[in-house]
Amino acid sequence: MLCFWTSLKCAWEVTTLFDLLPKDGGWRSCANLSREVKRHILIYGLSGGLLIVALKLIEYRFLVVERSFEIYGGLIAAFFAGIGIWLGLKLTSA
Repeated sequence: MLCFWTSLKCAWEVTTLFDLLPKDGGWRSCANLSREVKRHILIYGLSGGLLIVALKLIEYRFLVVERSFEIYGGLIAAFFAGIGIWLGLKLTSA
């Protein structure tokens, strides 16, 4: 697996996208990444994942609040449908 992360600088030191490219003009193996760069990549990935989870939870909360009437109506309908099926089976089996 090849990548150019070996020449990655801190975000505040990067002035252009060309600063991110390897200086030797070639790609290097990700196995040669320094420990600090791997740590930065891991932190970036984990923080992105946590942000996505937080946004999905917020979206779920708004869905439940916004559609609570429909959700409660559906639960009540499913409950009475279940009772009707159970009662119908009990009455027809006797």
